[in-house]
Amino acid sequence: MPASVFPHQDFESLLAALPSPANPKGPALQPVVVPSLTFGDYIQGRIADRFGICMGMEFLMPQDFVHRAVGPGQNSPWSKRRLVWRVLPHVAAYSSQLGISDVSPRDRFALAGLLADRIDQYGHFRPELIRCWAERKWAKEKPAEHEEWQRELWEKLRDEIGDPPPALAMALLKKNPDARNALAERYPDLLVLGTGALDPLLVEVLQLLSEEGSRVTVH
Repeated sequence: MPASVFPHQDFESLLAALPSPANPKGPALQPVVVPSLTFGDYIQGRIADRFGICMGMEFLMPQDFVHRAVGPGQNSPWSKRRLVWRVLPHVAAYSSQLGISDVSPRDRFALAGLLADRIDQYGHFRPELIRCWAERKWAKEKPAEHEEWQRELWEKLRDEIGDPPPALAMALLKKNPDARNALAERYPDLLVLGTGALDPLLVEVLQLLSEEGSRVTVH
């Protein structure tokens, strides 16, 4: 079943197109993927203003939904908030690559957050890069600037964590008919609200769900 995509010129037309949340289709919450927590809070309030109630919906960030769909959920060791602590012990070895030689404890934590965010962004917005690294390949014929040490850091994290990152887990899931069917059973109906370009890894999940017969609606 192809995904249904409905473009909107403004927020009000998007809001008018949403179904009533007062009539959930079953006991399970309707997952709604939103671009940010602020957007989710705002639209939840507007839905409540329009219908008098907002129930039966679970608002999820794209990264959190992907981690839930192809991994252990929000507590995934590859989530950005947990990656920070994994990266922290490695900061001293790579701080010079960022132009910092004398790293204070405060700087070390800030750099860990910066590197964790970069790795998280690669995983969700450049999944093909992560898949190349997993095969000991470069994204192009030659490594890009800073790619060598970034891949080295990613490999250390992969070996420490053990579980595959979402980009690799998704590649494995695509090849497993039982896992594909189980995912569609978990998410028979998915609503996605976007305000710009969608997370490419999220798009892969949406495509797989559509191929397995789930009802995917994108506004």
